[in-house]
Amino acid sequence: MNQKFKKITAVLLSLMMIVGVFANLAAVVSATDENEDAEKGEFIYAPHTYTEGDLEDIYYYTDSVFSGSATEYNEHLATMSMILAAASISSQDADASYEVKSRNLSSLLRSWDFVGFDVNEYYTQKPGEQTMGVGMAYKIIGEGDDAYTILAIVPRSAGYQKEWAGNFTVGEEGVHEGFANGRDIILEFAEQYVAENSDAFVGDVKVWTVGYSRGAGVANLLAAYLDDNGNALGVELKKENIFAYTFGTPSNVQYEDEEEKAALESNYLNIHNRYSEYDIVTYAPFKAWNFTYYGTTKLFDVNNEEKKEEMLSFLKNTNRVIYDLYTEENSAADPDNFTPVMVQLDLSDGLKAEIVPADPVYEIPTNQKDFLDSRISFLVKNLVPDRETYVEEGYQYALQRLTSLYFGLDAEQSALLFEGMSHDLVVLAASYYCYFVSDFYLADEDAASVAIVVLVEALPLIESFIEMLAETAEYGSSEWYIYAKEFFETEAYMQIKEMLGAMISDPKQLATDLAVIRDFLKGFACGMTAKVLGSGVEALTIDEAEKAELIETMTSDEVVIPLTEFFVYLLLGSDDGIVAPFSPDNKNISLAVTFLSNAGRYMRVHNNEIILSWLRTEDSFYENEDWHIHDTQLCFDESGHWVECPCGYTEETSVHAFGEWSTLPVTEDDKVMSIRFCPCGYEEYKDAPAEEEEADLNVGMLTNPNGPLTIVLICIGVAAVIAAAIVMVVKSYKSKTKK
Repeated sequence: MNQKFKKITAVLLSLMMIVGVFANLAAVVSATDENEDAEKGEFIYAPHTYTEGDLEDIYYYTDSVFSGSATEYNEHLATMSMILAAASISSQDADASYEVKSRNLSSLLRSWDFVGFDVNEYYTQKPGEQTMGVGMAYKIIGEGDDAYTILAIVPRSAGYQKEWAGNFTVGEEGVHEGFANGRDIILEFAEQYVAENSDAFVGDVKVWTVGYSRGAGVANLLAAYLDDNGNALGVELKKENIFAYTFGTPSNVQYEDEEEKAALESNYLNIHNRYSEYDIVTYAPFKAWNFTYYGTTKLFDVNNEEKKEEMLSFLKNTNRVIYDLYTEENSAADPDNFTPVMVQLDLSDGLKAEIVPADPVYEIPTNQKDFLDSRISFLVKNLVPDRETYVEEGYQYALQRLTSLYFGLDAEQSALLFEGMSHDLVVLAASYYCYFVSDFYLADEDAASVAIVVLVEALPLIESFIEMLAETAEYGSSEWYIYAKEFFETEAYMQIKEMLGAMISDPKQLATDLAVIRDFLKGFACGMTAKVLGSGVEALTIDEAEKAELIETMTSDEVVIPLTEFFVYLLLGSDDGIVAPFSPDNKNISLAVTFLSNAGRYMRVHNNEIILSWLRTEDSFYENEDWHIHDTQLCFDESGHWVECPCGYTEETSVHAFGEWSTLPVTEDDKVMSIRFCPCGYEEYKDAPAEEEEADLNVGMLTNPNGPLTIVLICIGVAAVIAAAIVMVVKSYKSKTKK
């Protein structure tokens, strides 16, 4: 009996094993068939940065990704969607006029056998602040009763210039106003497109919409609208047939409570959002205002070292220049290298400002996500608690004007803008610091009375500091130094020192004087903002009438006051209370220096190439893939630079794109040299003209690729020591004169 039972059991187990083997084999064969059905090809896209034109990459396309339900996330469809979004970016090739900016998108869709490609008028014109480009095409998949139509709706996902202003157009209620404007533009075009092409559609109509960055915010709203309005385009659409994938997605819909937030996900499972946790674009609008997305959100596994290595291997093939930036030692592009820092002054040998690791006692977050969270948290708590305040207090309008100005310029004009702005950055930084201290910390009279005592005690030290700088050649001709030195030599300065001393002994006068001082410091900071912006616009080589209008706008109170407040609180804000107010390494200044010195990391993870590389780590189609187009090395010599691949592929040589000449420090043999840089890494030297030998070495900071940042870092540290006294003294003197 037992023997018979054992035989039966053995037979059953064998059958189960055989069934299991065949089941696994069937799954493998199915996956293999899917991969074999995929078509491999090349597509062209506009890179995020660091190239002179468009690049090429590879794709695997298969119709099978549309056969299932859109509510099921598909790794390969996600990769295909990001490739489609990348192709939608306006072409950067020199010969690509606005009329053909969509040619990469057109080429890709045609290679996938989509037909009827068309774009709206905004895709063929220079973008405005509230425009939205979109391209559409369709494809018939299958035959007979099984045939269906896939309709691609693709918002332009970068290269949108002044449309950046629309990103900051949040509005006071409802979904994000700027993205909703883009959605409505697309809906109008899509409805017209379907009406003109629906006679050629076969079977059920399925929609495929994708987006990256601003395009992601718009595509997310578009898909949700189509979910809720199945006949909006004039054909019947089912939710399970609306495939929506977005990448680097900014928030766009506000909820009232957690129940409503959960419904925004569970009711829109066909919408899939992907981004990295420390992608700064996804921080706006602020989630503290109860902003989120429609659909499900899945973060990239950025904290997985093994996955990161795999991502970098794909990035190396996708964009070698960005890969090199990301992987160089102590890379300023890698968000995992985020480091809190502070300014340290060395007065033992002249004046040296050095950026060093921040004092741990300040407890500045040591990773990018937590740091950005802390900056936004302070801003929301103390300045813009809700979207209504953001709009009504003018922050929305001011940020619209700033982004419209900057992103509406080409690379050459942007360089001129920064050059024009750079001359007053030292005083600007000092004015911001003094304004924040007075506005945030000195509202309390007890704290103010202590601070004034400290100021009076610090003034002799500041005077000595100014005298010491007189012996430091590289600072002796600096504008901020001359301004400070001349002021400390005036009779007014001595009178104000006496006035500050009187304030200490007369508490009744303290509150009145503090209000006057705070008003002055705010006016002084705003005045510097206007001066810097005005100087930047003045440097532009544009039509004089347009320039005059821009200067009037950018120097108006409606722009400079909200901008000043916004950036002062974003950069310097801390609830901990001020410690060592006249020291350049206090926590507030360290926060600002940390924010600025790590600025290169915030947008890097938002690069379309990096997002695509993360997606490929999850997509079996790209395992062990090798393609020559991007497995390249950037090469250069004195004649220019080019891209080479080990397989023999070589790009045509491009001439170097040098920046301005800057003066190097004097060598041991008293020889003065000038240097200029090309973004490819090539450096060119020459003997400096005689008139350059006495030039301020800060000029080198302006033309070096890291110049503007260097100036800001030094100015925050050094000028804060001086300007805190200057601006308070000036206003007190003016106040006394008026009385």
